[in-house]
Amino acid sequence: MNAPEPIRIKNADIIRDGGSYMLSYESKDGGLFVLKLPAIMSQEFKLQGYRAPAVRGFNTDNEPALQLTWAQAQILRTKLLPLLSPDIGMGGIERAVAMLALIEQEGRTAQQSPETDDPASGEPAI
Repeated sequence: MNAPEPIRIKNADIIRDGGSYMLSYESKDGGLFVLKLPAIMSQEFKLQGYRAPAVRGFNTDNEPALQLTWAQAQILRTKLLPLLSPDIGMGGIERAVAMLALIEQEGRTAQQSPETDDPASGEPAI
């Protein structure tokens, strides 16, 4: 199953859990959805990277989220990029751009490289 088709980004920001990102958007059918990019934290509470994002309906915390693969997240990212605008609420366009860049990098932070770190597990690659 694919994420609902976005037509407008409403908000983007960092969650106060150590660095997860969230972006809310309106879909073609008028629904509101939240895309969350969960932070991976070390035992010392240092940011290690990000897990693949998930999408859920707005105010549907009791319903299961649609877990995306990185490939599905890249497709959604390409649909969100043209919707970037100064009208994005909360953390604004800067947070939306940062989140979409992290999705493009498959959750790797600037300190990581594909050869040395695995953002999906939070462990160094072997």
